[in-house]
Amino acid sequence: MGAFGKGLAVALVTQRMRHIFSPDAIAYSINGTAGTGAGIKKEGGFLRVKSGDDKGAVFKYSDRGVGANGASVSATAAATKLYYSGGASFSKDVFYGLRGEFNVGVDVGVSIGTSALYSKVKNTSHFVIGYGYSLGVGVSATVINLNYGKTVKGWK
Repeated sequence: MGAFGKGLAVALVTQRMRHIFSPDAIAYSINGTAGTGAGIKKEGGFLRVKSGDDKGAVFKYSDRGVGANGASVSATAAATKLYYSGGASFSKDVFYGLRGEFNVGVDVGVSIGTSALYSKVKNTSHFVIGYGYSLGVGVSATVINLNYGKTVKGWK
C-alpha cells in the first residue's frame, strides 16, 4: 500500500481529511526492550509536530511500558507517524499519556519491526493512532509483542 493508500486508511479511521496527506506528528526514538513472558520497554526521543498549534516545533519525550512477549532483548531506532482524531487546532499535549502498542518484528541479530499504537486522549472523546517502523539489533524467540505504557514530556 502506497503513502496515499495508508493516508486514506488512516483518514477513514480518524474521520480527518488532513490525514490523507500527512501525519500530525512523527516520533523519532531509541527503544530498548527486554523480557521473558513479561517484558519492559523504555523509549526516548523527539516528537516533531507537523499540524496544530505547535506546528513546526520539536519536543523531547520519553516512554515506559510493560507487556507480554517471548524471551527477547533488543535495541532499535524507530520512526512512528501519529494521527490525532480531533480538529486541526490542538497542542502537542494530545500525544502524551497512556497508550497501548502492538509490535511485529524479527530479532535475530538485526532487529526489523513494525508497530501500531492507540492512545485515548484524556478527558475527551478523541484518540491518537500511529504506526511505525524500527531497525536495530536484538534476539527474540517470538515475533509479536504487546505492551501498555505512558508517554511523558521530556527525558525521564
